[in-house]
Amino acid sequence: YLRTIGPPAKTIDGNQPQLVAASDDGSLRLLAENGSIFGNDITYEALHRNIGYWHGQLDHVAWDVDVPVAGEYDVALDAACIDDVSGNGFVVEGGAMPLRGTVAGTGNFDSGVGDFHSYQNRKIGRVALAKGPGRIILRPDGPLKTQYLMDLRGLYLSPVSDTTKVAADAAADGGVGDRNGDFSWSEGQHGMRRFPGEAAEAEGLGGHPHRALEQPVPRGG
Repeated sequence: YLRTIGPPAKTIDGNQPQLVAASDDGSLRLLAENGSIFGNDITYEALHRNIGYWHGQLDHVAWDVDVPVAGEYDVALDAACIDDVSGNGFVVEGGAMPLRGTVAGTGNFDSGVGDFHSYQNRKIGRVALAKGPGRIILRPDGPLKTQYLMDLRGLYLSPVSDTTKVAADAAADGGVGDRNGDFSWSEGQHGMRRFPGEAAEAEGLGGHPHRALEQPVPRGG
């Protein structure tokens, strides 16, 4: 399967690359903290649990995965990007064919918390995956037209067909559990949204230059 050619992955506090196994429902949750990060300025921001400073064409993230069942998987991108620098292309590699898309603006990066949080989880297409070990790579699709690509929290791959889901359930019954967190999903105005389980996510101001002028919005309730 695909392997990244070039310098080794960066070593960053809080980023712990690991093999991503399927959850009980057969989905694969490729999080910022469990992907291998390659490039120059690109880094893992532990405060936001995202991958930011994505400035260069060669910057990319790779996840080693264990696909439980061959078939088609819906792909959702959980990211934030200020409107002024949105519109850069990206490509997801590792399926039978590359999946290309364009980064949508979400208002700003992550200046708020709770209901004001600007991350959006959007379905970006489908990929066909072979069963067994593989590698999923997310990279810019050519030179960047603006300063940033995005702030990325994760990619989420969910089996499409009932056959794939049933087979994935059977594989899960054989001992493949959820090793990558607890999330629920909701279909809304902006597409699929991910909501964390009991564990609260750390929020705050990040290191982007424009964030210095932003103040966190207190969480309501």
